[in-house]
Amino acid sequence: MECLVAGADEKRYAEFRRILTGEVVGDAPYTGETFFADFADLGYSGWSRENFPETEEGVALKFDLELPVMAEADVAQPVKQARPVVAAK
Repeated sequence: MECLVAGADEKRYAEFRRILTGEVVGDAPYTGETFFADFADLGYSGWSRENFPETEEGVALKFDLELPVMAEADVAQPVKQARPVVAAK
């Protein structure tokens, strides 16, 4: 996902990432560990500062949020059964 954080404060970006992973409790009812439980990792793409003159802050930190979904469970592969060898006549 492509995301924007209003303002140029990197601490807000870092706090947002900590809220998603459950390290910090957020103000919403569905944040942190409950949200992050289905994802394998929180990818890091870095951020860039973008100008948004039409907003109150005038700038924002732009970043990509990568959330790869965890595999549900390892599905056991069926064991291949060897067929008996039949002798030719």
